[in-house]
Amino acid sequence: MTLQSSLTKNRTFKTNIVIKEEMCYKVSVKDDESELWHKRYGYLNYRSLCLLKTKNIVIRELNVKIPEKSCSICLVGKHYRSTFKSELKMRAKHVLNVVHFDICGPIEVPTYSGNRYFITFVDEYSRIIWLYLIKLKSDVVEVFQKFKVLAEKQSGMKLKILITDGGGEYTSRDFESYCTNQGIIHEVTTSYTPQHNGLFERRNKSLLYMAKSMLKEKKLPHKFWGEAVNSATYILNICPTKKMKDKVPEDIWSGRKPSVNHLNVFGSICYNHAPDSRRKKLENKSEAMILVGYHNTGAYRLLDQHSKKISISKM
Repeated sequence: MTLQSSLTKNRTFKTNIVIKEEMCYKVSVKDDESELWHKRYGYLNYRSLCLLKTKNIVIRELNVKIPEKSCSICLVGKHYRSTFKSELKMRAKHVLNVVHFDICGPIEVPTYSGNRYFITFVDEYSRIIWLYLIKLKSDVVEVFQKFKVLAEKQSGMKLKILITDGGGEYTSRDFESYCTNQGIIHEVTTSYTPQHNGLFERRNKSLLYMAKSMLKEKKLPHKFWGEAVNSATYILNICPTKKMKDKVPEDIWSGRKPSVNHLNVFGSICYNHAPDSRRKKLENKSEAMILVGYHNTGAYRLLDQHSKKISISKM
């Protein structure tokens, strides 16, 4: 562009420029495959994603490359100062030999069901995680009893050693008497020393960071934290760990290599098929819902934005 102007008395050039109204165009960039799997896996680090590819430990060929730039969502949701290092060596020789158990909360914002805490159990041998959402700390004993029955039935093994911190919910008379009657050795870690239970601290930290990243990416309300930590648990159980690099926890626990073909990005809009018996002839054959998790049957957990109810569907 060329401007033309005459020389003024103070030996400067003066001109008028007409500025048109600024136009803003929205650019849509399609996610590459590496970024897409990073989102599907709940913002799992690229090192672990590449490990899934090179070790072939899931049923799916992943085309993943480590990007040059850091993920902005991970920087917001996962930033931390230092890592926990466990001072205890792994003692478990089989699944359920040693289980780490803790409760996290209260969370400032309750879920739609009114839950403010979540309980996690981590098997030391397989690194698999079980997660339960609860409303009150007084529910701990009941949840532990349910977990024990479930885990022992699925594995055919007996729970031998339980490791917790010194919280009152774990040292109550009811809890201690139940462990004694069941022949479970209850070990309590040193107070104010989370490093003594480094395994649990690392897994719990991964759960929270992953859940926060998924919520921030889709800008979902904090009330969805329960669904986010449930999804993070499901994903971490099919992710490699530092100790178990050739297999994922689900494979060690069940003996089956998991498939990841069904993974989708948390919080995405999807369309759930409406059965003919539940709609009129001129009504829509599908309804828009939000994907908020996975079901053990391989189906998805879908949230109705209007009724706030969750349904299970294969879509």
